[in-house]
Order: sequence, then C-alpha cells, then structure tokens
Amino acid sequence: MPTYRIEGIIIKRTDFSEADRILTVFTKDRGKISVLAKGVKKITSKKAGHIDLLNHSLMVVAEGRNLHILTEAETVDPFRGIKEDLDKSGLGYYIAEFVNEFVAEGQTNYSLFRLILMALSYLDGAEDDRGPLLVRAFELKALGELGFAPEMRCCVHCGGPLSWGGGNGFSPSLGGVVCGQCIADGFPAGKAVLEVLRGLAEESWHKINRMKLERGEREKAGELLRMYVEYLLEKRLKSTELLEKLRSASFASG
Repeated sequence: MPTYRIEGIIIKRTDFSEADRILTVFTKDRGKISVLAKGVKKITSKKAGHIDLLNHSLMVVAEGRNLHILTEAETVDPFRGIKEDLDKSGLGYYIAEFVNEFVAEGQTNYSLFRLILMALSYLDGAEDDRGPLLVRAFELKALGELGFAPEMRCCVHCGGPLSWGGGNGFSPSLGGVVCGQCIADGFPAGKAVLEVLRGLAEESWHKINRMKLERGEREKAGELLRMYVEYLLEKRLKSTELLEKLRSASFASG
C-alpha cells in the first residue's frame, strides 16, 4: 500500500475494536480523513500519546481500500494548557466537534486548518475567562471560511441600513442582522452586541485576545451564535451541554 506523510489535528476518536481506534483527522493538505490506528488502546502502544484528541500531529499513513492505516505518529503540539484545564477542555472539544460537523470528508481547506491551529493556540495560553470569547471568534471566522458568514452590515431581510440607536435584531433563519422594521423576523440584539459580533468576525486574534467586554454582551453574542449554528446544522452540538454544565458549576462556585 502506498504511504504518505500528513500533518493534522485530531478532532474525533472512536473505539473500533478491543485494541484499535478510528481517528478523524483534519489535515493540512487533504481535509478531513479517517485513519485506523491499530493497537493504540494497548498499554504498550508507542503511538497512543501522539494521537490524543486535539493533538496537532505529524503522521505517516498507508492508503487502504476503505480506511487509511496509521503507521507512524509524532506530536507537534499537544496543547497541554487546554487538556489540563477543565473549562478549556470543554471549549477545545466544542471546536473539534464544530469542525467535524461542518466539514465533509476530503474537503480541503488550508485556511480553516490554520484558523483551527490559531484558535487552539490562543485558547491554550488564555488567561482568566478569555476562552469563551476566543471560541466565539473562531466560530465566526470559521463560518466565514465555510461560506456561512452571517450578514452583519445591513438588514438581511430588506437590505436597508441598521439603526444604531437601537431596535435591531439577529435572525438565525435569515442569516444575519435585521433592522428595527424587520425585527419580527429575529431576536433583539442591541448595538453593543452587534458590535461584539462584528469585532469577533473581523478583528485580528491579537486584538480579540485583549478585548474588554461586559459579561452580558459576551453571553448574548454567544447565545445568538449558538442559535445560528444550531439552525445551520439542524441539531445541537453535544459539547454544548458540557459547556453549559461547566458554566453552571462555575456560577455555583463563584
């Protein structure tokens, strides 16, 4: 079987047999692929530590009839800062599930690959409660790369200008912001919240990482994005439930 070297991010792992796993890998050059990792559940496996979920790894795979077969693996970045923090882990799993659900097998997108690495890198080193904001930025930028960017500049229903004095909204089904006259087709969203969404979509990671936002604005922006993502996928991501439990636990302890 021909072999080739790939660079990718592990976005899903599925048990296949007593000793094997199937890896879903979003790669730099081949998009999303499935790879059979034989024997990696054994204690003696030397590959297991290099193919953890969210790992950025280099792999050598053999191209099989139905699945690629992993022959070698080497870690580039394990993103330990994410894995050693429960809240960050939940956000990292959300990123992985988001990519897996939105990207079809073999759909190559180098810009998205770089975007995932950037999001994981900033999340890995995030301080305080910056993680959710960084993930919101990832969602918006990724949706743009995938052709689902919400309209944020004018009313998506009538094409008219927004009223920055208030009365605007956001419509998941229409795909963006709606003006005061079309608000019946969306959910209320104040000027500050819409500016947050625009900033997260358009600003650099460096600027986003330094944004100072009110909790209410950040949470409202996250709620609107969640509804939009769920409308596009026609379902709720499983990791969303984990994030909600972690958020509730954080409020309870605070």
